[in-house]
Amino acid sequence: MYDWLARVTAGEGSLGKWSRRLETIPESMALPLFQSAGWVLYGYDRDLRERVRKNLGEWGPSRRFAKQISRRYFTHLAVLLYELLCADKFLNRTGDERIAISGEHHLKETLQRGKGAILFAPHTGNFFYCYWYLSRLYPCLTVATAGSAELRPLYLRFRNMGCEGLDYDQTPPITLMKRLRNHLKQNGVVFLLGDFWRPTFQPSRLFGKPTRSPSGTAVLSIEGEIPVIPCLGTRTRDYRHQLTLYPPLHLYRRYDRTRIREAVNHLNIQLEQMIREQPEQWLYWFDVHHRWEDSADNNGTGRESR
Repeated sequence: MYDWLARVTAGEGSLGKWSRRLETIPESMALPLFQSAGWVLYGYDRDLRERVRKNLGEWGPSRRFAKQISRRYFTHLAVLLYELLCADKFLNRTGDERIAISGEHHLKETLQRGKGAILFAPHTGNFFYCYWYLSRLYPCLTVATAGSAELRPLYLRFRNMGCEGLDYDQTPPITLMKRLRNHLKQNGVVFLLGDFWRPTFQPSRLFGKPTRSPSGTAVLSIEGEIPVIPCLGTRTRDYRHQLTLYPPLHLYRRYDRTRIREAVNHLNIQLEQMIREQPEQWLYWFDVHHRWEDSADNNGTGRESR
């Protein structure tokens, strides 16, 4: 998938050129155009299609249901790409109309404690738009991976739109955690996507399989006694999105620093539940097979997810 994304974002000024071209197309025409593009990709890229179906099948649904989800997955990706390319136009003009939020009282009540709040989310729906929306309402800071040439132009665009973030691949770990702790001490909101993967992450389990998961959310919560608010972004229809905040998880009441692995698995259960809400909108079906460890006790080395 990164290969065809690179065709749009690679090259100096390439993202801007595509954006200017697409912004001339009426939204009502662009939607069926990109939905059709998703169908074309589904039919054309057999290897990617079969990989997504296989990954979905290992998750648990029937073969027939996995096929239906994979079709919707491709159309969602195509429309998502269109939204990202036209983010300046969509968000600066009508962004508030495109995103509805529910459960916001959980965040407000948590911030009343004065210790900040941690939002914990999967890569579902249009996570870029959701973070932009939250950044307009609250002092937000996130952690992203902008190291790849394909994704970097997108992250830079949203940073220019006021979405503050730390680059995981470019920021030393000690510095990164210090910045996040300081932001929380100032009663800020930290938005963390819990489904990133690196072979050096904390051993964990996801969908019943051994893998590796980031431990930052658990560490920050337990250290600072800060609630974790599960956060799910989904596309409801066309260009409309729903941002749902769930009741907070008080990890520090159940775990201490010696039980980080258990806390991470606790978070992964919540992550699974959110992904199951709209499985066709989870980004990583195309390469999740790279994340599974070779041994059940998580001693495998894993493979780089690209």
